[in-house]
Amino acid sequence: MLFFKRLELQGFKSFANKTTIDFHPGVTVIVGPNGCGKSNIFDSIRWVLGEQSAKSMRGSRMGDVIFNGSGTQKATGMARANLVLNNELRTLPVDFDEVAISRRLFRTGESEYMLNSSQCRLKDITHLCMDTGVGTDSYSVLEQGKVDAIINSRPLERRVIFDEAAGISKYKARKEEALNKLSRTEEDLLRLADIINEVRRQAGSLKRQAAKAERYKRLASELQVLEMELLVRRFFQFREGSASTEERFAQLSAQVGELRTKLNAVDDETSAGRETAEEVQSYLDATHGEQFEVNTSLQETQGGIALAEQRIAQGGERRESLKNEIHKLTGQVQTLDIEMSGVEAEMVENETSLEQLAGDYAERKRQHDTMRADTDGSGADIQRLRQEINTATRAGHEMDNAARLARAMEQKLRDELGTSEVELTMLSRQIEGLETEREERHGAAEENEQVLVALRADLEATRNALRAREGEFTTASQELEKARRSAQQSQSRHDALAEMQENFEGYYRGVKDVMLASRGGILRGITGVVSSLIQAKGEHELAIEVALGGKAQDVIVDTAENAKGAIQWLKQKGSGRATFLPL
Repeated sequence: MLFFKRLELQGFKSFANKTTIDFHPGVTVIVGPNGCGKSNIFDSIRWVLGEQSAKSMRGSRMGDVIFNGSGTQKATGMARANLVLNNELRTLPVDFDEVAISRRLFRTGESEYMLNSSQCRLKDITHLCMDTGVGTDSYSVLEQGKVDAIINSRPLERRVIFDEAAGISKYKARKEEALNKLSRTEEDLLRLADIINEVRRQAGSLKRQAAKAERYKRLASELQVLEMELLVRRFFQFREGSASTEERFAQLSAQVGELRTKLNAVDDETSAGRETAEEVQSYLDATHGEQFEVNTSLQETQGGIALAEQRIAQGGERRESLKNEIHKLTGQVQTLDIEMSGVEAEMVENETSLEQLAGDYAERKRQHDTMRADTDGSGADIQRLRQEINTATRAGHEMDNAARLARAMEQKLRDELGTSEVELTMLSRQIEGLETEREERHGAAEENEQVLVALRADLEATRNALRAREGEFTTASQELEKARRSAQQSQSRHDALAEMQENFEGYYRGVKDVMLASRGGILRGITGVVSSLIQAKGEHELAIEVALGGKAQDVIVDTAENAKGAIQWLKQKGSGRATFLPL
């Protein structure tokens, strides 16, 4: 049982200065006229025990409990109340003979609670005073009209008072707190289930991504195989193209050989014609040396030679233009054949002309002697001879031009032949490189295929293991949840039972007070309660409990003197009755 020992007030309502009120054993009565502060003492006790309603404190707000000043004294900035309780019987579960509960409130709105000068929470004070009859709404503090309110209250409201007196309100509060914790735990489990579902959904998304990655890998492998096939096809097409190029090169080589043969024949014919023309020119020079007219004819012949050189230069320009037109080998060969045919025709004509010139020369030589006698007549013959010489000279130069053009075309074909040979060599090397690369890639493709098969097998095994692990995880999670709930229930029950046993809850009031006094050293020779000293097997507990009945709460003491002392102590404290069994 708890007793108020002292109440200290400062700055609380009408108590501006520090005021101490001692509560002595027995009954303490506070009397005085209206308005002297009797109700303020009652309000201070409720306030220090945690009253939160300003209306219950007869104010509009909680700051009204602070002293607001008077005509002779200034207002204070803080209200403080300190209630000291007698705990010699260790009714409160703290190892102190006195327990001081303090509360302070500042005008700034800050509030604090203290227990034995140590700062604490209101919840700590409420739990400490629970089941002791001390509290804001407990039966230990009854204001005016509270008795009538209790008598006229409903059964459920009166039950709260009886629960407080019986000492079970603490367990109801703990039960409610445990239920609230259980409700919060269930909400946490729901959130955990949502999280698990979200993780599973993400796992499904990751599986789809893994499937996409596997599909990408497979398509990449197929793409690599297709690229290899494409390279192989291009290689064979390239080799076929190189074969056709070689065939074309062989055709051009044959055409070059034919042209070379024709050019050699043209060179021979041109050389023969040039020798004949030189012989004729030598003869004419000797003939013209005898006469002035012959010299004049020779000068004109030289002019014709200059003209022929000019035509040679023009032929060089034509050769340059022909170089730009011979990119297509087939057209070049055809053009060359046509030109060679023309050259052959001209050569035939030149041979005919040379034969005629030779006949004319023989005729002119025969008539040479007669030409001296008749100068006028020989002048006309010389003029005709000059024209024939010019014609032969032009024909010779044209044959020279044709020969040069044929040689240039031959050189061009040789250059193209060399270029084709170089290209053929490069193509052969590229073909060899492609064949080597194809063989290497084929081997790598086979290795990659083997690795891919192994990876697919590993992936399938991993998937199967993952499914099995998921099933095991689900089962284990369910079992763990069941075990956790069972453990929580067992722990809660164990804690409640341990606390009840520690505080001797469930025993008669007299038995409880005797055991608490024995623990506190007030009473000596107390061995224990019969029910706590008997140890029985589980199947025998019910039978023993029925057999003992009310004797289960008898207190065993060492001697009869110890029993008498305990009985006397119960009478003095008014703590009820108890049955004692001396050893």
